[in-house]
Amino acid sequence: MKAHLTNILFFVTFTHFTTLAQNETNKWCTGGFGIDFMQNPPVTFSGVAQFSNQSIPSSVSDANGNLLFYTNGTVIFNQAHTIMANGSGILGNTGLLTSNVLILKKPNSSSLYYVFTLNEFASSTFNGGGFRYSIVDMSLAAGMGSVTTKNVLIWDPPISPFLTGLNITGTQHCNGNDYWIVTHEQGNAVFRSYLLSAAGLNTTAITSTVGDVMGSAARQIKISPTGKKIALCLNWGIYAPSSINVHDFDNSTGAVSSNSMALFVPTISPTGCEFSPDGTKLYGSVSPNGAASTSTSMGIYQWDLCAGNAQAVNASSVFLSQGTIATSLSIAGYYHHQLASNGKIYICLNGDSCMAVVNNPNTNGAACNFVRNGYPKGLKINNFITYNLRSYSPCTYTAQCQQVQFTPPTGSQSLACAALNNPLVSTYWDFGDPASGANNISYAYLG
Repeated sequence: MKAHLTNILFFVTFTHFTTLAQNETNKWCTGGFGIDFMQNPPVTFSGVAQFSNQSIPSSVSDANGNLLFYTNGTVIFNQAHTIMANGSGILGNTGLLTSNVLILKKPNSSSLYYVFTLNEFASSTFNGGGFRYSIVDMSLAAGMGSVTTKNVLIWDPPISPFLTGLNITGTQHCNGNDYWIVTHEQGNAVFRSYLLSAAGLNTTAITSTVGDVMGSAARQIKISPTGKKIALCLNWGIYAPSSINVHDFDNSTGAVSSNSMALFVPTISPTGCEFSPDGTKLYGSVSPNGAASTSTSMGIYQWDLCAGNAQAVNASSVFLSQGTIATSLSIAGYYHHQLASNGKIYICLNGDSCMAVVNNPNTNGAACNFVRNGYPKGLKINNFITYNLRSYSPCTYTAQCQQVQFTPPTGSQSLACAALNNPLVSTYWDFGDPASGANNISYAYLG
C-alpha cells in the first residue's frame, strides 16, 4: 500500500451528531441594551426596550443573526424594540431570580415561535399562574410579528407557599428536529418534559421522579449541549439541603434517569450552573446561606464530569474565583450562567455592571481562563437551549515512516464517559490511495 500520509482523510461518526445553526442565539437583549455575538469580540448595542426584572429574559434571531423578538416574560418586544402586536399581558413572572421564559421555533415552520413562561403561583390560586405558552407568527405585521395565541395553560402547579424559583430549559430531540422543554416541580423530585414537534406541543408530560426534593427555590436548570445530562441548582429550603443534582437525560424519550450525583455541601446555596460545549465540565456558582454568609467557599467551581463516579467528580472540583458580599443579607456576586455561540460561558455578577467569562470552558482547572470582569457590561444573560452550541475537537495524528498514530478529540476518552453518554460507534478511514483497492479503506476502530 502506498504511503500518502499527507492526504489521509478520516471521518468519525458520533451518535446523534448533527450541525445546527448558531445564529439564532447571537443577540442577547436585556433591559436597555443588548449584546451582539455576531461580532468578535461581542459588542453591545443600544435601543433595547427598558424593562426591570430579576428573572432572565429570552430572545431569538433568524438564521442570519438578525434579531426577531425578545421577552421578559410579561411583554414581548419586536425587533424595533416596541411592544409586539398583542404582545402585552403575557402571564410570566419578572420577580424571580430564575430562567422562567424560553423561546423555541416550531419544528418545520418558517414563521411560528413558541414562548414558554412559568409563573411561580398556581393559576387556581392567582388567576394567571402556571406553565403556559404563547405563539408568535413572524409572517404577520410586515415581518414584525404578532402574538396569535396567548397564555395557553400547559400545567397548573399544586398550591404551595414555596412555589418560587421555577425554571425552564430544553434541548433538541435526538431526531434532530423536535424539542424537549423541561421544568421541575417544587416540594418533590419530579421533572416534567414536554415534546414540541411539527404537530405542535404535546401537553402530556413525561414525568421522572429522581434525585433530591426541590425545596423553596431553584436558581437554574440546564441541559448539556450534548443533550445527555441535566443539572438542577437546588437552593436551600425546608425540604432538602442545597446541591446541584446532575442526572442522565434521554433526549429520545424525555426521561430523566436515576443515574445521578449531587454536588455541593449543605451550607452553601447554588445560584447558577452551565455545561461546557463538549459536555465534559460543569460550572456552578455558589452563594452564602444563612450562617454561611461569610463563607470563603462561595464563588465559581468547575467539575470534571468524566472523572469517574460521583465521589470522583466531587473530588475533581476546582475553585476558580471567590465571590463578594455587599451586606450580610446579600447574595454572592455570581449568578446565572449561559453558554454563548462563541464557545464561552457568561456569568451574571450581582451588583456589578459587567459579567464574568469562562473563556475556554472545555479545559481543566485554571486553564479554562476564568475572568471575573470578562465582559464590560451586562447584568443579565438570556435563556437559550445550548444543543446547537455543542463542540467536539478534531482528531490529530503524527506520522513516522509507514506508521500513523492518531490522537482522538480532546477529552476524548470522554466520548463514552458518563457526561456525554455519546459513544463512538464507527470509524471510516480513507488513505487517499485508490490504487491500493480495498486496502485504501478501513473501518477499524483502534480505541
